[in-house]
Amino acid sequence: NAGVYTLPLVGAVSDVALRLSPAEFGEVRLGRRQTLRVMALNRTTSGLTIDSLVVLPAGAPVQVLALPLPRELPGRDPAEVARLEFSPRDPGPLSGVTLRVVGRGFERSAQLRGLGAGPRLELGADTLILGPAGVGETALDSLRLYNSGNDTLHLNGISATPAAFAATPASLVVPPGASRQLSVRFRPATSGTFAEGRLELTSDDPLALRPTVALRGLPATRAPVLQLVR
Repeated sequence: NAGVYTLPLVGAVSDVALRLSPAEFGEVRLGRRQTLRVMALNRTTSGLTIDSLVVLPAGAPVQVLALPLPRELPGRDPAEVARLEFSPRDPGPLSGVTLRVVGRGFERSAQLRGLGAGPRLELGADTLILGPAGVGETALDSLRLYNSGNDTLHLNGISATPAAFAATPASLVVPPGASRQLSVRFRPATSGTFAEGRLELTSDDPLALRPTVALRGLPATRAPVLQLVR
């Protein structure tokens, strides 16, 4: 059948198969989920039992939504034994993830396939220190923004607070695998004061919607004035 992948189980029982429906998770956007059904088909006339069903390695972005185990499989009848849920954490193919099914007299491992899709924002730094600068002076720095995803990244809101800080441009488009530079300015209104602020970025990366960067502004240091007393 279209969209169904049949996996014959190897072991003492050769007439048992798994069916994944659909055959793979397909493309799943970051921040979303996709499920598939795991069907077991017992081609013998006697009953069989599934004792465990696990996804390896531990920590993979696939969760087993299993029905109660152990599970009896009557002869000649297919039965749904679990559902698998793929929730990608990173863009790219699902790699090295297997489904392991163990029953009484058989065992099988099957590779799971899928693709995480979407932009992925990575920051070149989590803190910027600008200055020193005095009243009427400007200190500049830059922040590199990377898109490690497989889709175009849109930053449609870039702002710095408080008013002593500013960032340009106000929006950016970063193609997959590319980077762009953001300029940050510190222009203090008062002298001798250490300033703190933050840079806030709004993007369409669903796993990093509003990341922030800490801003530090250093005041200008003035050389002491010596007065000679006669």
